[in-house]
Amino acid sequence: MLILQQYPLHLYYDLRKVFSYDRIGYDRKLQQRTRTPEIVGTGFNADGASINLTDTAIPKTIVTFHGYEYALLKFAAKNKIHVDKIVTKLTDETVYVPQWDKLPEDFEFRYMQKEILETMANNTGGIIVAATGFGKGEIAGIMPLVFPQARILMCSFRQQVYSTLADRVRKYVLPSTKLFIQKPGKSVTQSAVQQARIVVCGNKSLPKILGYSDDYDFVILDEVHTAATNDTFRIVSSLIKPRIFGFTASPNRADGGQFRLLGLCGPKLMEIDMKKAVEKGLVVPVKVKWCPVDLQYDPTAKCHIAYKKHRGIWYNAVRNKLIAGAALTYDADTQVLIIVETIKHAFALKAMLPEYKVISSETPDLDRSRNAFKKGTLKKVISTGVWKEGVDFPSLTVLINATGVKSEISNIQLTGRVSRTDKDKTQGTIYDFYDNWNYEFKYFASERKKLYDKQGYTQEEVTPTELLKNIV
Repeated sequence: MLILQQYPLHLYYDLRKVFSYDRIGYDRKLQQRTRTPEIVGTGFNADGASINLTDTAIPKTIVTFHGYEYALLKFAAKNKIHVDKIVTKLTDETVYVPQWDKLPEDFEFRYMQKEILETMANNTGGIIVAATGFGKGEIAGIMPLVFPQARILMCSFRQQVYSTLADRVRKYVLPSTKLFIQKPGKSVTQSAVQQARIVVCGNKSLPKILGYSDDYDFVILDEVHTAATNDTFRIVSSLIKPRIFGFTASPNRADGGQFRLLGLCGPKLMEIDMKKAVEKGLVVPVKVKWCPVDLQYDPTAKCHIAYKKHRGIWYNAVRNKLIAGAALTYDADTQVLIIVETIKHAFALKAMLPEYKVISSETPDLDRSRNAFKKGTLKKVISTGVWKEGVDFPSLTVLINATGVKSEISNIQLTGRVSRTDKDKTQGTIYDFYDNWNYEFKYFASERKKLYDKQGYTQEEVTPTELLKNIV
């Protein structure tokens, strides 16, 4: 709680700007960002009431998320406003003291993993940014051992991601530890949640789970960039007691939503980028093979904007042949994952690649398929975004990015599927397609190219002839 004393009305209007941000909206019908930013309030409380653009009273007491504390104190110092700070300790601080002797004798920390846990022990929240494949899930898995008195909630947006988290927890947790791990299609019961010291669940189940029990010491938001959505932000921001930490490889949202993440978790505490991860041997280097898509005409020239991706990406016959040609470059023993944006595109490609299995959120045996692909018994998959993040496929060496999207978050997440280390694996290979035939899709490709360069991936070009020769 921060108490601001004696500041004039004109500063109150400036104060509200500290708790708002410009959000670039998204038109789902047109499937594109809106051009005009919206000014969005964060919903912080002042004297128990939400402050918005119509408020006229000057609040003296500001109750806000700890992540905004620095911004508020900076504002007060700049404008010479006196601030009284009241801190109420809600938790026995000993639960945050790490106990390294609880780890298995043969456990070996990878680069910076112990430092991350020490940082979490010494901060009230924050965001950990680490390259895909670094081992963020491993950190979550050993947390119950390192903090044996703490009650911990771990969650993520996608079922495949929190299932992977659950696998890590099961790997290390002591048999006596009471767990609640959400399973698809299974009900969430009050007694199971209340009795568990460790809870692993999906973001959509948070309202029910926190309704049963909100007495946690740590909350871990894996793939924290997804926590800026209205529903997740609203429920997590209601928590008072726990330290909230976010894990991600891609913290930057195009819609300004990282401002919300700052409020939930606090600032970025540590960052291990892809270049550093490769240097330390935590992940393998990645090579991108670009294939130009040259068409005689633009198939989207006369279609409505809502159908541009249908004709330009999902049902683009030339582009899909090049994708299939890249897939057929490899023999039956090589594991290949094709990532698409929609199930429509997946089945358009399967028509040319009948030996491939289509994976989506509606796949009945999703967990069984994930385990089979992880073990290497399933070799060829076309997947929607359900496998673009948070899933661990160490032996995967070839990924085909067929999405054609610009999103930094999506492209960092999905390309990280090939960076995991494995026995005898020396490099991950990505195929991508440079759409020269349309200025918008060409721009998207150029943005992906910049992102790959920023990630430290090497890049080269393959000709359409090289890929098309593989199609009979």
